Amino acid sequence: MLGDGQISSIELTEAILARIQRINPDYNAFLTVTGDVALVSARQADANFAKGIRLSAMQGIPFGLKDNIDTGGIRTTVGMKQFFDRVPDTDATVAARLKSGGAVLVGKNHLAEAATTVHHPIYGRAPKSPWRDGMWTGTSSSGSGVAVATGMCFGSLGTDTGGSIRLPAMSNGITGLKPTWERVSAAGIFPLVRMSDAVGPLTRDAWGAAAMMSVIAGEDDRDMITSIRPVPDYLASLEAPLDAGNIRIGIDREFNTANVTPDVLASMSHVEEVLRELGFTIVEFKMPDVSRFEFGKSKPTAHVAYSHRDIYPEQAADYTEGFAKGLEAGRNADPLDMAAAELRRAGFKGEMARTMRELDLILSPVAPRPTPNWNDVMSMMGSGTYGKFLPYLGYVNVAGLPSIAFPAGFSSEGTPLSAQLIGRPFGEDLLLNSVDAFQQVTDWHLHTAVI
Repeated sequence: MLGDGQISSIELTEAILARIQRINPDYNAFLTVTGDVALVSARQADANFAKGIRLSAMQGIPFGLKDNIDTGGIRTTVGMKQFFDRVPDTDATVAARLKSGGAVLVGKNHLAEAATTVHHPIYGRAPKSPWRDGMWTGTSSSGSGVAVATGMCFGSLGTDTGGSIRLPAMSNGITGLKPTWERVSAAGIFPLVRMSDAVGPLTRDAWGAAAMMSVIAGEDDRDMITSIRPVPDYLASLEAPLDAGNIRIGIDREFNTANVTPDVLASMSHVEEVLRELGFTIVEFKMPDVSRFEFGKSKPTAHVAYSHRDIYPEQAADYTEGFAKGLEAGRNADPLDMAAAELRRAGFKGEMARTMRELDLILSPVAPRPTPNWNDVMSMMGSGTYGKFLPYLGYVNVAGLPSIAFPAGFSSEGTPLSAQLIGRPFGEDLLLNSVDAFQQVTDWHLHTAVI
């Protein structure tokens, strides 16, 4: 519509800003709204459309950023009390690339403290679910998920260290892509565990994720971790014919059904049926033991402490109590234990590479049960059982693999359910293409909870 002149970016942006003004006070998905900046960007986008200039598929599109992603001249809090008034001088690489692509930043999204699990009370209530009041909205990119689900932006970038893109995607009924570890620059993004952090899009569907990835992916001299491998044309891959019969999707039935509720089982059965009808080849396989990387068993506390080395313990009083305790534990971690953990990580990456030698994708749930309430999640954290809710997520980060969570039905209570596809390193194009094929014949991604 923008390209054809059916609507201007100014009109679109003004409508989005009006929506944010109207409903964000209730949902608290944005910590900072960048209305003036957005309107300047929208006018420039319209001027480029008028001249026939198309910088990217994101040109003129309103989007949000998780508030651990630096924006030059715009407040970036990281969800921390210490950074309440922090204004960076420069953009993170991904923010700069979206700006260069003509996208329109409408604001910075609420997140858990330092991209962990609990939201700092200084920023008010945690983002509210559009599906059911009191329902968890995922962690830690919760504001990004809620903003997209409620139509306050068309897409947002989140970060995922152990599920923080895929959980908000599941909880809010949208699509979330966690790229390969080295695929997207993390320069200018406050780290949690840099060995696992991945930056990726939360959008309505696979097409939107492909549009954002087409702008943000690729090597970056500011972040030498990024791969020099060429970036495929993600949007063009969606247009190309999909030879589904030659794509092998692995399913470990024991792994996918252990402690899984009937709602999730039914959803996964539905996804498998649709994929078979689309022509994909389903292969049964045995997943390596990933339970060793469950939340609470594999504690990267030293990595987290390293990320906060410049402000902890000097500013310890400004952290929430639980987070401060974790940082203290990280500072006292045994270096020999840390060395052993890095060797285990390297060995596990090798295990997963060998597992996927005969597979193109792996299908699993995102979680073994529908999204719980906030109180349930806090109770699980307090009792040490939170890791049992996350068996399908953290190991993907440890192995550095790409994965995508996408809508796949509804629970008996009317809350969204999701499935997850996991790919080989740098296989984001196949993940997006496969989910796009699924979304072409299903409508779960079209359901919304807020009008």
